[in-house]
Amino acid sequence: MLEARSIDFAWSASGPKVLDDVSLTAAPGEVLGIRGPSGTGKTTLARILGGFLRPIRGEVRLDGAPLPATGVSPVQVLFQHAETAVNPRWKVGRILAEGWRPDDATLQRFGIEPDWHGRYPHELSGGELQRVAIVRALGPATRVLIADEMTAMHDAISQARLWHAMLEVIRARKLAIIAISHDAALLHAIDARIMTLNKGCLK
Repeated sequence: MLEARSIDFAWSASGPKVLDDVSLTAAPGEVLGIRGPSGTGKTTLARILGGFLRPIRGEVRLDGAPLPATGVSPVQVLFQHAETAVNPRWKVGRILAEGWRPDDATLQRFGIEPDWHGRYPHELSGGELQRVAIVRALGPATRVLIADEMTAMHDAISQARLWHAMLEVIRARKLAIIAISHDAALLHAIDARIMTLNKGCLK
């Protein structure tokens, strides 16, 4: 289980709190939805849960232990803009193999075409590159996925297909997923337990 306990965050010691006493849990196999408008700290929370930022107070734990500081993280974060999360100098085949060797069934499930392996990220569309980022994040060590507006740039049909594939994997492997979105309809469609982040407070 992923647990955030009493998280506070501010960008400076004298600045206002971006997150104020935020706590949550995400159990294996659970879909937790976090909704809220832009500028409410959703991406900051995603970065803290993934271990990219350190809170000024509180802690994030997985099964009662701190997140590992080295190696492949069991908590993987998928951001809206996949191009910011990959090495632009690597070909797609190397990007996919960074954490594990995806099997053919997984590649097919997410529509990864064989000829993409020899391409660079800029040679794929944003939606295609997002699929690559998703597959890379689904390595055997992954326990929790944090999807921060993961499909916001996709049309409704592509959104539905990606989430259908994601939910199949989550249920089969009993992964926890935290879906962060401004789109309440999407969170209801994926049957998430919904919490709302507003003015730094999560309820």
